[in-house]
Amino acid sequence: TSYSMGVLMFVQTMVLLQYGHLFMSDEFDAAFRHSMGDSSAGTEMDKYLETTIFLQISNSSAILIFSARTVSFFFSTLPAWQLSFSTALGQVLINIWCLVAPTGLVDKLLPMDVLKVWIYDICWLLCLDLVKIFSSGLWEKYKPATIDRNPALQAKDRNSRRMANNLRPSYMLAQAGGGELGNRVSDLPEGSRNSLRLSRTFKKP
Repeated sequence: TSYSMGVLMFVQTMVLLQYGHLFMSDEFDAAFRHSMGDSSAGTEMDKYLETTIFLQISNSSAILIFSARTVSFFFSTLPAWQLSFSTALGQVLINIWCLVAPTGLVDKLLPMDVLKVWIYDICWLLCLDLVKIFSSGLWEKYKPATIDRNPALQAKDRNSRRMANNLRPSYMLAQAGGGELGNRVSDLPEGSRNSLRLSRTFKKP
């Protein structure tokens, strides 16, 4: 999955570089022709085109976090607020920098081009999700049987079962508390104790 998504992100950038002039602004088109023309062979890429590609890579890499954290579509579950905040903060600063260009390190982009880059990246993120879901399904279907016999994975499964076993009635009784209440519970018949253990453990405060 990671290999396929990495290749697709490379293709994503190359498609914008090669065909972005078909839907981006006239400034982008002029920068593209200046950079890709025969007379520009061996020269550096136009700064406007370079800044647009930088913004596209930055945005797509940041929002890929939301796809990588789930096995389904990136919008199917809500991420932790800390993740959303850190991602949003970084991209807000980068996008403002590309809109203002206070130091000359990057070129000043048109707001419409910034918006189109965002739409482009989000559309590609949906494509990446589709490839992720499809490749993950293929992996689960055709992966070698020895993968599931991996000692590390088996240890993880044992730990999960051990935690699940902690939900047995004896554990629940221990969590219910001791003292006089514990003494009274211990005097009850076995069937009543099991019922009390469960009801007390799941009783809402």
